[in-house]
Amino acid sequence: MTNVAIGIRHGVSKATYAKLPKSSTGSARRGHTAAPPPPPREYLRRSVPDTGDMDDKALADNLLRRMLDELDTVTSHIGELEELIDDETHDDRDDRRRAAMLKAVSLPVRANTLKLLLMAQAEESGKKGKKELLQEAAVWLAR
Repeated sequence: MTNVAIGIRHGVSKATYAKLPKSSTGSARRGHTAAPPPPPREYLRRSVPDTGDMDDKALADNLLRRMLDELDTVTSHIGELEELIDDETHDDRDDRRRAAMLKAVSLPVRANTLKLLLMAQAEESGKKGKKELLQEAAVWLAR
């Protein structure tokens, strides 16, 4: 329904309805669709670990490992993810949403994520500089 039709139905002006936050008007307002379902369980490798008594360094190391694992999962299943994106966006009027979703899982984005994670790890350990870290990332990506 358009904002005008919804406003008439509920006795408010189009402007008043348009100013309402999405949370009170529902996700279907202005052509937005409901959030997509979560990814299939087979893409998830581990459950969330218990971090009850970890110090900051242990939490940072744990987070880094989980993020690298997630990056590995995305990279390992890139074909399936691209198929899911195609299936989800095949009825779209234009290609913008599909392009944005594919860009989010693209190789440059994943490579930059890896580079940033390795830089964060090196900074945390305080052992390697930025140049050394970039060299390691390049070697790792070349494999």
